[in-house]
Amino acid sequence: MHRTIMMITKKKYSEVFCPRFRWIASRVAGTSNFARALGRAIGRVEKASIHPAVFFVFLYASNLAGQITTPPAAPRGPTEIPGIYIVTLRQGVPASEKSAIVRGAGANARLDFEKTNALSVEVPNAAALARLRNDPRVQSVFANHLYYLPANGTADPRAAAAQRAASQSDDAITPHDTTIAAAAGTQVVPDGVTRIGAAPGMLTWTGAGVGVAVVDTGLDFSHPDLGLNPEVVGVNSFNALGGSCQDIHGHGTHVAGIIAARNNPIDVVGVAPDATLYCVNVFQPDPFYEVIATDESLIAGLEWIAAHANLVTPPIRVVNMSLGRPSTPDDIPANPLHVIVKALHDSGIAVVVSAGNDATVEVSDMVPANYTEVMAVGSTSALTGVNGYDTDLFIPCTGEQSVLADSASYFSTDGAFIGGSGVTVSAPGETQEDIFDLFGSCFVESIGILSTWPGGQTLEASGTSMSAPHLTGVVALMWQKELSHGLSLAPESARTRIRANVDRSSVAPLDSGVDGYTFDGDREGILWAPSAVGDATPPPPNLPPSVTISSPADGSTFSSATLIAFAGVATDPEQGAISGSLIWTSDRQGQIGAGASFSRALNAGTHTITATVTDSGGNVVRPWVTITVVASPQPDMAVTAVSAPATAAAGSAITVTDTTKNLGSGDADASITRFYLSTNSTFDAG
Repeated sequence: MHRTIMMITKKKYSEVFCPRFRWIASRVAGTSNFARALGRAIGRVEKASIHPAVFFVFLYASNLAGQITTPPAAPRGPTEIPGIYIVTLRQGVPASEKSAIVRGAGANARLDFEKTNALSVEVPNAAALARLRNDPRVQSVFANHLYYLPANGTADPRAAAAQRAASQSDDAITPHDTTIAAAAGTQVVPDGVTRIGAAPGMLTWTGAGVGVAVVDTGLDFSHPDLGLNPEVVGVNSFNALGGSCQDIHGHGTHVAGIIAARNNPIDVVGVAPDATLYCVNVFQPDPFYEVIATDESLIAGLEWIAAHANLVTPPIRVVNMSLGRPSTPDDIPANPLHVIVKALHDSGIAVVVSAGNDATVEVSDMVPANYTEVMAVGSTSALTGVNGYDTDLFIPCTGEQSVLADSASYFSTDGAFIGGSGVTVSAPGETQEDIFDLFGSCFVESIGILSTWPGGQTLEASGTSMSAPHLTGVVALMWQKELSHGLSLAPESARTRIRANVDRSSVAPLDSGVDGYTFDGDREGILWAPSAVGDATPPPPNLPPSVTISSPADGSTFSSATLIAFAGVATDPEQGAISGSLIWTSDRQGQIGAGASFSRALNAGTHTITATVTDSGGNVVRPWVTITVVASPQPDMAVTAVSAPATAAAGSAITVTDTTKNLGSGDADASITRFYLSTNSTFDAG
């Protein structure tokens, strides 16, 4: 079992697009609770800001083998392939001259891209590259950029990873094995499918008669829950490197299951369980990074789709690309990658992509997510998480609220939809985010989306790689309905309908509590299949409450000896007065009270006081004020002198006097001085 811990810090509390993975594995026999629970953690939360450190903890059958490494920051390796370029020809230059142009420059042609009047070229040296660039028939020469999937089943350091089986304790995790599930007749409806309203029985549409191309690491053609047609290489599948499209990693199979796992008695069910999947593998094995893709391989895969979309039955109507890379100066509209994506879009094929898994950037910084011709999908949590796993070691985080359903995933790239570019919609990229306290620090763990995995298995994974296929499945449902009426569905029509028919428009995604999250200005809502296909109206919005802190005033100062009055008013459009639900916290002392009003003293220091309320719809409001508490002057009473007779007769009265002074800075109340008499230098009571 492989789990990952990432250290994150927070004030509030606190893939490139590919998820971190964890097998739904057998029980770890003999492993201590501490060892098992360490594997739960994905993000550490303190009272500060993000540390770019990731810790890998490997759990074995009988012990904890602590192997701690720090993966390189994204991108994980080189950004481009040296010596390989994408060359485009000027308009009017016949394609027949491609080979002559390349040979004349002293280079070697690799792949021919007919749809974009381009080709990939192996260039041996700088002189040959200069000759290519200076050839009047050449329009542009572009670098061949890289795409990474994680080695050993892990992803970008900010991705979510460690998972646990739903409704089971962590020390009772069992395998999701196809034969076991079939025998028991237990198909799981993943929480992401349920959250978007696509669970079996919710819709009359299943994606039948709609082709979906999965551009990824391949598909597992033998997985019984995908029900794929036998592979005919080059006819219903394509591999940019040649040969079979059988999955070389697992990522593609996982994505495919979210789209179209069959509705049967085993494993899971997808959003569009009767859609037809077509395999397009653009990744190749790599000894260090496990698998990699390039602009060259991606263009080749998309060109195959453009050429074969209407030659296969049913035709390809939707393309899913759960991948991406940072944008570069090469990424102009004339880049062949953008050109072929635009060609697919203009031919009526919807292209759905992951927004990205770096919360420090926006969609505008990512390719192909920043193309206006694609639908980029951000990630949210499907369910409300838990705060604390037990009352012993993994206790609740003091003063923190559980991460609510529809919160922006802490790893998700976002970006307001402006001018045709940005996040089209958000959808579940994880089941939930759980938090717990471990030795005084608060950790956040992402619980992944359950889907298919090579070898007849299932696996949980988190990332915007999991968000995109939810939308891809819904577009397939929309296509089926339009085809049933003899109509078609233009990509922009699909986008307009999707954005106009979301759940919780203008409310979700809810703000992430992880430090570093910034609201992009657009709460685009959560994908909702019933209204997207036109079978129902969107659910009525649940509006957030309003909260006012009436006391203490922002910027006020108090003595540490003073009882401070705390008071607030919370009202909700649907529920009315909910002031009694207020939870009051100090960033220095954790939870300090609850309800509409109370009084208490605080320790000296600067406090950020937050009054948090959560309404019935999961909307959270957290206004705050800052106050200063200064240490109050304290008296310090000390006996400075004692006078008593040196001798006295037995039984006689003696007079003892003392001098007591206040050596402190505060006023003193009445004091009592007690005297003790001893004949042996030992104090006795009296």
